[in-house]
Amino acid sequence: MIITRKMTAVHLAVLFGVPLVGCTADEDRGAYDLGADICTSQIVALAGVPAGDPRRAREEDDEGRATQSCTFSVRVGGKLGRDQPMTVTATRHGSSKEAAEDYRTWRDGGESDASGVHDLGGLPAAATSYRMVGDHQVTSHDDNLLVRVSSPDHETGNPPDLVTRLRKVAAAVLTALRRPDAPSPQAPSDADPSPDPVLTPSSTGAGHGAVKDLCEILDLSAVSTAKPVEVRPSTPKPGRLRGMMCSAVFPGEGGRSSQLLVSASFPVGGDGPAQVARMYAHERHRMREARDVTGLGTATFIDTRTPTMPKVLAYDQNLRVEVMWMGTGAEDPDDLQRRLVAVADSVIAGL
Repeated sequence: MIITRKMTAVHLAVLFGVPLVGCTADEDRGAYDLGADICTSQIVALAGVPAGDPRRAREEDDEGRATQSCTFSVRVGGKLGRDQPMTVTATRHGSSKEAAEDYRTWRDGGESDASGVHDLGGLPAAATSYRMVGDHQVTSHDDNLLVRVSSPDHETGNPPDLVTRLRKVAAAVLTALRRPDAPSPQAPSDADPSPDPVLTPSSTGAGHGAVKDLCEILDLSAVSTAKPVEVRPSTPKPGRLRGMMCSAVFPGEGGRSSQLLVSASFPVGGDGPAQVARMYAHERHRMREARDVTGLGTATFIDTRTPTMPKVLAYDQNLRVEVMWMGTGAEDPDDLQRRLVAVADSVIAGL
């Protein structure tokens, strides 16, 4: 048999009956391709009111993988607001395994807890996470596709509102790029369908109310067995929140004293729990050295940056609680933190 030089690999495969890897099986193509446009007006509108024309780009990343991106701006804050830029990038990998490894590298890189990474559910993808460090970013992985939607870190439009918009865009891009003949995406069997309490305020319950003297409802015995030498309530000037404060001074060793500062506040305005949740989420995700506490309010964390000045910040429905210790008694930081959590618990229970 004479084989001419012009015969291609496909010709040889057919001639000798050898299967050509990557050219015949649908499953090798992956469930996603980049044929569809991810910069449509419908997708952009999911992020907010469009401002200007979006910019499209198709190229390869540093690893030679095909990518499609869309950069656009949306108007936030009404007529007197500003333009908020957003970027969407879809990367097609050679296999589902490769895409999963790329996602996991992003998900676990840079100390996830310190970087404010939270796994999200509710998207047509195998895995999705949100991270707020530098940029707000929602990243989704499903089969051979990785989708990233990001926006710079600004005060206006912080989570949970921004997270919701980023999630909607990511879900729409996944839907747009999925091949029509691909099977429906399957969420992981161990996925938690419940929303992240940090990003989703509770809508149940009647909420909390103010009292005339916050000091009267505090369990001061939880923080120290010594009797405070001074307990003083106060009412700070209202701003975005209106609230109550209590300061207690405790005697310490060598004539040194320690101070406990407690504040309880409520939003000024009509969006109640949503406003408190936005403030809490912004503070939590910007806090690199913090520990989350379960079982107290809707969500709680402890600022552990300074052992002698730990701070507990919690929110429950329409109530924001902050408890701070300044002074001695930090020989056992874990014990001191537990005592501050007990004080915060007495505030939430009393209001």
